[in-house]
Amino acid sequence: MLQKVHCILKIYLPIIAFCFASCSESTVNWMEFEEVDKIFSKGDKKGLVLVFDPGCEDCKHAKEYVLTDPAIVSYINEHFYAMQLGVFEERTIHFNGRDWHSEASFQGPKYSTLAKVLCQEQDQIPTPTYVFLDEQMNLIVPIKSIVSRKDLMLLLKFVGEDKFKEMTIDEFKALNKEE
Repeated sequence: MLQKVHCILKIYLPIIAFCFASCSESTVNWMEFEEVDKIFSKGDKKGLVLVFDPGCEDCKHAKEYVLTDPAIVSYINEHFYAMQLGVFEERTIHFNGRDWHSEASFQGPKYSTLAKVLCQEQDQIPTPTYVFLDEQMNLIVPIKSIVSRKDLMLLLKFVGEDKFKEMTIDEFKALNKEE
């Protein structure tokens, strides 16, 4: 009898574990700008753009550690259209009713003009930068720094719950200190 139970557990336990793992969201649902541009008009979600440099260690940390936290992934997927934008992307991106190209800078490499506009920078673009957009694709705020899991979740709620309309981030942090 014990052998049968052991055999059943050997077979079904991995299947059960797989089902539970599949149920929880493990990655952010990253979308292309053009895809979001088509559905953004519904006005049901805000936008979140991760502006990154492929060679940036802090960007890798954000993608591998911060943006893989199940609570963060779930919140982003539920409340935001998430997009990624490389600062050196040389492709044309159609977004918010216009085409965005890359242009040469004084330092040599071509920068994405969309990244410059979203990050509100003229020359070098700090990475990673988390750019928040409202439901009409208007810029709310670019956060130009390394952000911990805890701080990103706070920022996501601050923007996702429209608290930025009624208080500063410092006031919101003070109210949420206990959490």
